[in-house]
Parts: sequence; structure tokens; C-alpha cells
Amino acid sequence: MAISRTDPSEDSAKAIGEALPAAARDGAFQSTREALRRLAELGEDPALSISVERARMTLHDPEILAEVCRAPMTDSDAAMAGEILMAAGTAGAEALINCLATSNPAHKSLLHPVLRGMGESFLAVSSRVVQGEDAPRALSVLDVLPTMGDRRAVSVIEKALANLDVTVRLAAVTSLAIIPDPGGQTALAKALGHWDPQTQRKVVTEIGRIRSSVAIPALVRILEDINFFERNHELKKEVIKSLESIGSADALPILRRVARRKLMFGKKNKELRFLAKKAVTRLSQDATEPQGAIRRD
Repeated sequence: MAISRTDPSEDSAKAIGEALPAAARDGAFQSTREALRRLAELGEDPALSISVERARMTLHDPEILAEVCRAPMTDSDAAMAGEILMAAGTAGAEALINCLATSNPAHKSLLHPVLRGMGESFLAVSSRVVQGEDAPRALSVLDVLPTMGDRRAVSVIEKALANLDVTVRLAAVTSLAIIPDPGGQTALAKALGHWDPQTQRKVVTEIGRIRSSVAIPALVRILEDINFFERNHELKKEVIKSLESIGSADALPILRRVARRKLMFGKKNKELRFLAKKAVTRLSQDATEPQGAIRRD
């Protein structure tokens, strides 16, 4: 790098590129970071842009990037490693995802700021992973996507709802429920129409757990379906419980209709009427309680 300052040439850029892999592999993060910054300076000269890009590409080796991910022991190391991974683009994101899938909680926590900083490249690779056949990698990605602080993560998580592995689909539902962005609740409401009954019930349960009033219209539509087939009985039970958990008076009209439906015969449908009556009683009591009153459940 010292020579590159007195001789900013193609040979200088090439020499830096040749030294980069060994420095990164050995954990010389500070030197590697400074080298990347020097390459960025050299790249400002159009005549050197191709040489600089070739030098950067020497860090795109998966084995080197894997070492970069595993090596950090401190926050400072992790920050410098993050710059190296970001410079590697999607190759760096691939390495980070692979590392997160096998890391212990402490190391994951150390790398967390890195994934937040990678943004677009991490999301691009994640989008492919959550739709793929490698369930452990997909689950690892779904575990961290809600913590990125990027609203684009919602659309990536939604893609996982189409995964053929049920564990991935259920993890995607959980991720949508915990992601801070309001788009997560909107996505959950859309997912109420999911083709898989198990995934659909998980969606209903999570909506009730987080008390998402955004989903009330979609939940109401499920209860308004008078075709009470065996396959959707459990779903309707979960919907009633979810509406009760949300605690909104907006759900009272449909719950009252279900509670007094005369066409609902049989043990299972009697159970639905019972649950609806219970929910009506609970929501009606809540609606008449003085503001600020303490509810004793």
C-alpha cells in the first residue's frame, strides 16, 4: 500500500490483490480493511478500475470468506470483518449465512451488526435461501431477518411461506409475527388464505398472540364461510380464540352470529357456538369496563 501511494499503477493494485487473501485468512482485519479502502481510492482513476476490481475479487473465495466470518472475537474484529464481507457482495452474504447456520448464540450476536450493514446483498441471497431445499439454512435466515431493521425483509420472509418444508413455513409465520415493521402484520393477514391447513392455523394463532387488529377482516371472512367441513373445524376454533385474544369490539357482530346460528348441528359445531358465546361475553365485558380498570382474569 505504501508503494501504491507513490506509484498508483495497475501493478500496485495487482500487488495489493495478491496480498489480500492471506491477510484476510490470517485475521489481519485492520490491514485488510485499509487495503480495501486504498483500492477504493485507486478505483477513482478510470484507468485503474479494471485492475482494482480484479484485486477485490481475490477476496471472493468462499473458503477465505468463511474464515473471515469465523475469526472475529471482539466487536472491533466483527466490524472490520463486516467491511470485508460487504466488499465481497453476494459472496460475502453467502458466507455470512453459512456461518450463522452453524454459529453458537454468542458468535451470532457478534455478527449481528454485520448482517444489518450488508442490507441489499444479504436480502438478495436470503430470498433464494428461504425458497430453497436446505431447510437448516432457511431456518437460520428466518431467525435473523426480523432483526435487520429493514422493511424489505418482510417480502423475503413472505417467500418462505411457499417453501415445501413445513418447518420453514411455520418459522416464516413466526418471523412475520415478531418483525417490528407493520408490514409483518399485513403479510400475516394475507397468509390467512394459505393452502396448507397447518400453516394457516399457525398464522391464526400468531395473529391472536400479537393481537393484530389488522387481520380482523380476514378472520371474519373465515367465520362467515358457512361450509363447516371437518377439515376447517379446527381452523374456525382458532379463529374464534384469536378474535377473543385481539379483544376488539369489531369482532362482536360475527361472533354473535356464530353463537346463535341455528344451522350448526353436531358436537363440533356446538363447540364452535360455545367458544363464540364465551368470546362474546368476554368482549362485551371488556367494552363495558371503565377506562383504566384492571381486568382480573
